[in-house]
Amino acid sequence: MTDTPLAQFVNQSFINVETYRKNGVAVKTPLWFYQDGNNLFIRTGPDSGKVKRIRHNPSVKIAPCKSNGELLGSWIAGKAHLITDIAEDDRINRLFSEKYGLQKALFDASGKLSGRSLIAVAIVVQPELQPTSQS
Repeated sequence: MTDTPLAQFVNQSFINVETYRKNGVAVKTPLWFYQDGNNLFIRTGPDSGKVKRIRHNPSVKIAPCKSNGELLGSWIAGKAHLITDIAEDDRINRLFSEKYGLQKALFDASGKLSGRSLIAVAIVVQPELQPTSQS
């Protein structure tokens, strides 16, 4: 994988995911992610804007980034789809817990205390392995 555009995601904590509103306006969001081979997984709430936008248009662009969204690599076009298999979602949640450890545990605990839904949606992003221009 070291010779592919996906190598830029190794040892990164955040991914910038660009999704598209119905009117075509791009929305960029930095998120935690987990890389499993050529798939990148993200998690978010089931009613989030990201989920709504992906349901409408599965085309996305992704790039490694800092927590504030500042890019650390090149954009890659891809397709996203929601994970509906509960067992697969549980597996992905465990992988996130392994990667982010105490940070994720604290995030989950703060969500529970604030009444935020702990139900999340896992999304797999399958990149097209040709980098796109930076924007």
